[in-house]
Amino acid sequence: MFAKRRTLALLPIVLIAGFLAVNCGASLKESGGDQTQGLDDVVNILNVFNCSCHTQQGEWLDSGHANLDNFPAPTPTYDVQCYPCHTGINRVGELVEPEPVYLVDCTSCHGGPIDQHAWPFPQPGFKACGQCHNADFPLDHLPFHPLAGSIDENYRLSEHFGSPKGSSALCSRCHTDEGYRRYIGVTEGFGRQDLLDLLDDEPDLVAPTQIQCRTCHSSHNLELFGRATVVSEDSAGAPVSSPAGATEQLFSTSFNLCTSCHQVFLTYTWDTDAELFTYALDPAVYGSAPVLYTNAEFHADRTTRVIYDSHFPGSYIDTLGTTVDVAGYNINAADEKACVQCHDPHGGNKFQQSGAGG
Repeated sequence: MFAKRRTLALLPIVLIAGFLAVNCGASLKESGGDQTQGLDDVVNILNVFNCSCHTQQGEWLDSGHANLDNFPAPTPTYDVQCYPCHTGINRVGELVEPEPVYLVDCTSCHGGPIDQHAWPFPQPGFKACGQCHNADFPLDHLPFHPLAGSIDENYRLSEHFGSPKGSSALCSRCHTDEGYRRYIGVTEGFGRQDLLDLLDDEPDLVAPTQIQCRTCHSSHNLELFGRATVVSEDSAGAPVSSPAGATEQLFSTSFNLCTSCHQVFLTYTWDTDAELFTYALDPAVYGSAPVLYTNAEFHADRTTRVIYDSHFPGSYIDTLGTTVDVAGYNINAADEKACVQCHDPHGGNKFQQSGAGG
């Protein structure tokens, strides 16, 4: 029997602050049109390594977009095939003389600079990502980036593309880009009633946009926003120990990200022999009253939005007062692939569903 309840650890707002600083004093502007820059357009216009005033430069240098060491030497063929996405810039630093290097740099997403502090797209949206992460994504890239192809097409088929659904603070927390990034850090582990208490009187957002790439990813280091959850004991208070140490990852970053909106509240038991957690629906949330009216989650009657009625073993009481048993799936919530083993993260659907590409 579980001794205590633990809810999901969600995403701290501090990780998003660096992303919001990218606007350079300009207002939010959706990306649009052809932002692709060729080699001749940007050589000697911008040297990304001189952008040290921007903290995002360090994030970019750690990303796959700044893949400095793995590009081949420039050739005419390479120019034609690769520079539409891998913009040419002058690389300086350890080299005595600058040479062309193919990167996804500042201009790839922000457009060519008008002057030092003016950019056509200060906060680029999903169109900037979609100009390269589409059905034309090279097949030989997929072994290294298996989820990077057909993102634009899959995203445009998803429910995420169809949002925003409402501008209120309460709805925008999961149904808009701006609302999610504004409120996720102060709603960690919140259920339905907690969210109502905190957000119901907050002002509406002005012209929010749909859930998109920058909602979940840092646009500069490409990592998922958030953090994994690490614990030293399980729900019953039993210590967690393994050869790896006295703490273990309970929920992965990707699992926390997805379930921050597609919520489920779980108990967890440490299996000493298998050295992993087993998960079950939290009876404190799902077992004492009809789920629709408890402090569980919004849209409890929408099975496409919540996962308590399908993904993890346990039981819940439905709106008729009937106890419903759930067999659940074999999901390791500590695994970074917990969700993407079955779902395309950009289409928001199952991989085998019709319409899923890539």
